[in-house]
Amino acid sequence: MMISLLYFLSIFPILMIYGVGLTNTVESFIIHQLHMTPPPRILLSGVLVTLMIGVMLTNEKMVLRAFEIIVYPLVFILFRLSIYLIPHWQMPDFSTVPTASDFGKAL
Repeated sequence: MMISLLYFLSIFPILMIYGVGLTNTVESFIIHQLHMTPPPRILLSGVLVTLMIGVMLTNEKMVLRAFEIIVYPLVFILFRLSIYLIPHWQMPDFSTVPTASDFGKAL
């Protein structure tokens, strides 16, 4: 029982922070990308939590299969973006090595 309580007390704040971050991100998306007035935060938060619970209650294998399909376009997009950005790469100059004291100050 004590381990379960400690586990809950360690995970619950992380979940709350994640929930607030997700609500902020979706609200920002609605405002800036969709140019719409967002719903009240309590409603938006409730809908997001309900959707996340709904996803978790569905079959886990179905969710994993969907992510397996989504990963390939993501890899392709990231690869194409990295190829596109090659001319903008800036390689560091390794000819100058900082002294130990300068390196320590930088750390």
